[in-house]
Amino acid sequence: MSKVSIIIPTRNRWDLLIERAIDSVLRQSHKKWQLIIVDDGSDEDRSDEVKKIDKRIKVYRIEKKYDYPKGNLKAEWLAGPVHALNEALEHVDGDWIARLDDDDIWYPDCLENLLEFAEAGEFDFVSALWQDVNGIVGMPYDISKLYTGRVAQRGGYLGGVQTWLYKAEYKHIKYNPMCWRKSWNANNELDWFERFLRENPRIGFLPKVLCAVIPRPGETEIGSKAYVKETEYVG
Repeated sequence: MSKVSIIIPTRNRWDLLIERAIDSVLRQSHKKWQLIIVDDGSDEDRSDEVKKIDKRIKVYRIEKKYDYPKGNLKAEWLAGPVHALNEALEHVDGDWIARLDDDDIWYPDCLENLLEFAEAGEFDFVSALWQDVNGIVGMPYDISKLYTGRVAQRGGYLGGVQTWLYKAEYKHIKYNPMCWRKSWNANNELDWFERFLRENPRIGFLPKVLCAVIPRPGETEIGSKAYVKETEYVG
């Protein structure tokens, strides 16, 4: 059975992390995993409490670094979790890597479905669909429209980052702290994926809803809208 290393960056959201992300990982039908949580300089240290939840959970703390102007919410959205993600990649020891945000919820069969799909299709990277609190399914990215030349010939789609699963042999591909300065694909996830494609991986898309993305307490929006006006978002 393949082992999955799950990476979660977090900052000042301990309760949400426990109630949503960690709870959904514990409920997975696929049980062979390690959960790597990197606290990006939270004001309060609750790492010992979190580690006691399950022996498969590891928590690491780093000092918050700003490669963008403090207070720039657009840049925070685009590049905020980069250093925490890169630290998490240093601790991966599984066969596969899965990405999850601290405020998102996997459905219980998420890992099982992604793994079965990836292994059956001999893919290096797979993703799937997510839905919001109203049951509306988020639209995947059309890879053939995002990229040109050789890559465009792949076709297919890219699902939400909450459903990304890829082989651990690609853990050397790190996130870019300066992605926010790009004129396009400035989001840390799309910047990573663009560079990942240079490795010529086999990519698969599973058209199944495996994750819920809902507003954080006290908010009504998700994604970039929770940080900045949609018209200011570059991604």
